[in-house]
Amino acid sequence: MKLKKLTALLLVGLLALCLVACAGDEPEVTPDPAAEDVAPTPASPNFADDPDSANGDPGDGNRDSVQVHTVPVGAEVSAKLDPNLYYLADAVLVAGFSGVRGSAGSQAYVGLSEEEKALLVPGSMIEVTYESELPVWVGYNGEAGSIRAIDDDSYDYSVAYVSADNSVVQWPYEQLLECWGEGFEGSISELFVEAANDWEVLSVRIGQAQNLSPLGNAVELMGFAGARDDAWAQAHVPLSDEDRDLLVPGSVIEIIYECEEPVWVGYNGENGQMNGFPDQEVDYTVGALGEGIVQWPYEMLAAEWGDDWVETIDELYVEAANDWEVFSVKIGKPFEKSKGLMHEITGFAGTGAGGGEQAYVGLDEAEKALLIPGSFINIHYASEEPVWLGYNGDVGWMRAFVDGEVDYSDFTYTENLVQTNFDQMNAAWGDGWADTIDEMFIEAWNDWKVMAVYIGRN
Repeated sequence: MKLKKLTALLLVGLLALCLVACAGDEPEVTPDPAAEDVAPTPASPNFADDPDSANGDPGDGNRDSVQVHTVPVGAEVSAKLDPNLYYLADAVLVAGFSGVRGSAGSQAYVGLSEEEKALLVPGSMIEVTYESELPVWVGYNGEAGSIRAIDDDSYDYSVAYVSADNSVVQWPYEQLLECWGEGFEGSISELFVEAANDWEVLSVRIGQAQNLSPLGNAVELMGFAGARDDAWAQAHVPLSDEDRDLLVPGSVIEIIYECEEPVWVGYNGENGQMNGFPDQEVDYTVGALGEGIVQWPYEMLAAEWGDDWVETIDELYVEAANDWEVFSVKIGKPFEKSKGLMHEITGFAGTGAGGGEQAYVGLDEAEKALLIPGSFINIHYASEEPVWLGYNGDVGWMRAFVDGEVDYSDFTYTENLVQTNFDQMNAAWGDGWADTIDEMFIEAWNDWKVMAVYIGRN
């Protein structure tokens, strides 16, 4: 018995020695902590497998170039446009203001160089980005003394343009001229900033105001995207009856492009071929220009092409004085800009509901007094389709649509902003509605959420 136990122990020992010997054949690996955070290098795209992904369409006769799939600069500019502000072209930062702060009524002064003074011309603006309960204003200090750009008695912000979130204010040259007098550009020594509350300035810029707007109700004209050519060459696209229906007073044509200088639109039809410039002379001071984006208002084109141009046009074309590429051409509606601080209707922020459900908020007398001709209501929202306003009061319960039929073309909208103006509400709810309304409501076909609702005026 003892012999059997001894034999078993010897066999177990031999087996253990074999296992250790086998494990010793594997090299010991010490983990590299740095290697754990290194992602594998992705394989480079093989354009040889798909030549069209690297070059222009075969046979287009234009320049070949590798397409980098990034968002065009003009599209980025368009996405960042604030409906309440102007786009500042060729803007220059006034050094010395960034990071300055003060208490209510205190000022910060910065001397202006001759180059900065030269930027203060008709059509220019001074833009201040700030943190404060109320907008920061600018002031003049020079030969004429120290003068604010706002009335000392009323402190009326309606002479400036303020972002809805109260973080940016733009002071137009014309307002500066009214407060500071003729020739202020030559006599100013210092610019100062001030506010009625504790404040901090993040930046001060001077630039040329361009009336670019987020494009509401945008419809893309098929056929232009990806068109490219050499200087003075054109790309023509026929317009359908549906396209023509979009070209109404107040509409704009927007081009997102890449070119050293702006791209323009042209008319080809019964009245011949014409570009959009006065007297057919290239003039980049017309239209609203930004980096990689240009917007042409209907009224400007009507002045050059005639009042009946929509009925007589066959093709729209694009052209430029340099090699160019167009990413999109769209027709849409601009948003109205509000002067001064917009008033938020408290109670709507954060509300939401399912499709067909409403959220109601009562209006006080001060808010009703803001609802006058020239006013409008902006709704910042999230939903698959636009939200709309409704009336609840003496006359009953009504949506802000003519004849009560949901029609998004009645107002101006993007995927996150809806604007309904006083005239539209008047057409839907009747004269005197602002006196008889008790509550305003919001509704949509889909699940929706509202971030904020503002009343503005132009």
